[in-house]
Amino acid sequence: MIQQQSKLCLGAMKLVQWQSVVRSVMRTSWPNSVKSRTLAQPYSTSPTVAQERKSSPNATSKTEQKKENPPGVRKTQTKSIPSELPNTKEVEAMMKVKALSSAIDISSTFNPQQCVQALKNLVVAKTRPLPLIQTLTERISGSTQNLNIKELSDLLFALGKLRHIHADVLSSTCEALKTQLKGTTNAAVVGSSISSLRNLQWKDPDLLDEYSIWIQKNFVKFQNPSTFIYTLALQNHSPPNLEDLLKLIWKRMSTSSSTELVNLVWSINVLNCPHTAEETRRALNGFFNQRFLKTLSSGPESVPVWIKLWNLQAVAKSLWGHAELDIPAAVKNKISTTLVKSDKAAMISEVTQLLFKDLDSNLYSANVSSNMGFPIDFIFCINKDMTAVPLHLATPDCIRLAVMIHSFHECCQPSKEPNGYRVFEMRLLEEDFKVISVPYHILGGGYAQVHSFFESALSSVAQKNKLL
Repeated sequence: MIQQQSKLCLGAMKLVQWQSVVRSVMRTSWPNSVKSRTLAQPYSTSPTVAQERKSSPNATSKTEQKKENPPGVRKTQTKSIPSELPNTKEVEAMMKVKALSSAIDISSTFNPQQCVQALKNLVVAKTRPLPLIQTLTERISGSTQNLNIKELSDLLFALGKLRHIHADVLSSTCEALKTQLKGTTNAAVVGSSISSLRNLQWKDPDLLDEYSIWIQKNFVKFQNPSTFIYTLALQNHSPPNLEDLLKLIWKRMSTSSSTELVNLVWSINVLNCPHTAEETRRALNGFFNQRFLKTLSSGPESVPVWIKLWNLQAVAKSLWGHAELDIPAAVKNKISTTLVKSDKAAMISEVTQLLFKDLDSNLYSANVSSNMGFPIDFIFCINKDMTAVPLHLATPDCIRLAVMIHSFHECCQPSKEPNGYRVFEMRLLEEDFKVISVPYHILGGGYAQVHSFFESALSSVAQKNKLL
C-alpha cells in the first residue's frame, strides 16, 4: 500500500479498504454474461427458430404453429446423427423441462450442430440460463472446424443475442471463418457474421482483413458495404485495401439514406482515413445545412445519429473554424439521458478516491460535458512539479488532463483495447487536453497497480511536455 506522497502523487493518498473497492469496481466492469442470474424456468414460452422459419401448411392458428416439430437433439440411443436437422423430439424436451439440471443433462449428448441449434432456440425463447449456455458452448469448443459457414454465422448470432462471450469458441470460430470465407459467395451469411462480431465487439484483425478482401471481390452481391466500414470503425481497424474499398462504396452512396451517409463519414473520421478526402469533406460540409438536418428524425432511434453529428461538428470546426449544429431540444434531452452511464459512476468514484486526498472536489471535476456529444469522465490540472492544482487556480502553464475510463462494454475483446467510439472521443479531446486512457482491467489489479498506472501515465505526460 502506498501511504506517503511520492514525486508524481497528486496528494497524500487516501487509504481505502481495497477488498470493497475491487468488489464495487468489478461488479460494474464485468460483462452481463457474468453478472446475470440463472433462472430455472420452462423454455417453451416462445416458438423455436425452426417454427418461425417454417410453419405447417395446414396451420391455421398460433397454437397449431407451436405444435410444429422444432429442431432438436438426437436421442442417446440413436445409431446415426443427422448432419443438418437434429432429432426434434429431444430439443423439444430440452426446451420444455422445468429443471435446469435436466436441460443440461439432455444437452450433454449434443454434437456441435445440435448445440448451435439449441442456442438459437434459447434466443427465440428469450431466456438466458447461464449454466446451460456454458454447457452448450463448452461442447462446441474445439469442434468449430466441423461447422459450415452458415452454422458458424448462426453461432455468432446466437452468442451475440445471448450476450455470452466464450473466448475459446469465438477464437476458433474466427479461425474457421478465415478458412471457409474464400469458398463462399453467400453475401447474406457473410454479412450476418460481420454484424454479430460487431455486436460482440470481438476483434480479430486478420479476419477483418479477409472480410475486406471478400467484400471487394464480391462487391456487387454485398447489399450494404458501408456497414462493414462502420464495423471497422467500431473496432478501430484499417485493412490494407481500405482505400480501394472506399472508392467503390462512395460510388454507391448516391442512393443511400441520410443515416447511412452520416455513419459512413463518421466511420471514416474514426479510422482517421485520408482516402477519398474530397468526398468526405463535401459530405461533412453538407451535414450542417438545415435542409439536410430536416431529413433526420427526432425520435429515440435517431439519437445515435445526432451524437455522431455532434462528434463531426468538432471535426468540421477544426477544418473550417465554424460549424453550426442546431440539435432539437427533444433530441438534446434524449442525448443527455443516453450519455449518463450508471456503470461508470462507481468506476470514476473509486479512481478519484485513490488519486485525491479526502475527495477534494476543487482538484477535479467528474462527468464534464465535452460539448462534442460525450462526457469526459473527469478532468484535473497539474503544475510543473506534477502536483494537482485546484481547477479554479490553474494557470495557462498548467497541464489540463482528461481521464477516460473504459468499461468492459467500451472495449474490444480479447485485446481489451478501447473501441472506436472511445478512440475517436479521446482524439477529439487531444486539442484541449492531455488524455489518460484507463482500461477497465487496471481497476481490478489492486491499489498499488492503479497508483503505479497513473504514476507511469503522468510521467509520460511530463516527458512529452519536457517538464522532467
